[in-house]
Amino acid sequence: MKTDTEVQLMLRSRTKGKTLEQAAARAGMSVPIARKYLRAAALSSELKAPRDFLAPFEHDGSLRTETEAIGWMGIDSLDEATIVLEP
Repeated sequence: MKTDTEVQLMLRSRTKGKTLEQAAARAGMSVPIARKYLRAAALSSELKAPRDFLAPFEHDGSLRTETEAIGWMGIDSLDEATIVLEP
């Protein structure tokens, strides 16, 4: 993914009458990538999908509860968990 500055440089070169190959070379990108941004008429940051930071922590559509986490660690009760966690 190219930076917004590189895409802007390529688009500015195109409006000044440069060919696609010349504009792409000046911006440091390949011709197919330059064509992609030219057709999209958008900057690279506008084409990015928003990140979902909770996705790796979800389990079956919901976040794990404390008791599920303790069960996963192989501990039967909260008392044992505090003993294991204390130094």
